Amino acid sequence: MITCPYCATELKIMVSGPYIDHALCNLCQIVLGPESEHGMYVENGQRANKKRLTIVTVDLAKKPLPELMKLHTADLIHLLRLMREERATQYNLLRIFNKAVSNGETQFADQAAEQGGEYEHTTRLCWKIENILNERMGYFPEKIVDNFIIRYEERCQEQAKKVMKIRKQPIQKTEKIAPK
Repeated sequence: MITCPYCATELKIMVSGPYIDHALCNLCQIVLGPESEHGMYVENGQRANKKRLTIVTVDLAKKPLPELMKLHTADLIHLLRLMREERATQYNLLRIFNKAVSNGETQFADQAAEQGGEYEHTTRLCWKIENILNERMGYFPEKIVDNFIIRYEERCQEQAKKVMKIRKQPIQKTEKIAPK
């Protein structure tokens, strides 16, 4: 039985029209299928699950906003951590160049200006990722430590295992016998 990954409503695959091999969920009012922006329908009440990346690199942050918004939240958290580390490295280089220029080493002025531009660009990329996380989670993590990532990953795995199933039969109550 195919179901909607958002509400677990049973679906029927369309066999004609422009949406062949797709299914319409009347409750969610979306079309699901191979080319759908909402993803694919699932089997037996499984939950919607965004694909995860195997490797997250700083180059990913340079992608356009619509592509970043398609990423799993856990991947964005990893990316933000990497970008903050990159920004810290760039800031330290900028500080060294600025210190050299302030000590009269004028030959480093161009490098200081260039490094300042790179630092600003990386800061803006961090802000872009932070704002995507803020939209999704209602906040973005101020500090991303290993324990935060481990707990978040565990929660993601727990939630992915939960199947959406409705029990239509009442639970049997057992009568308690009062002591005499």
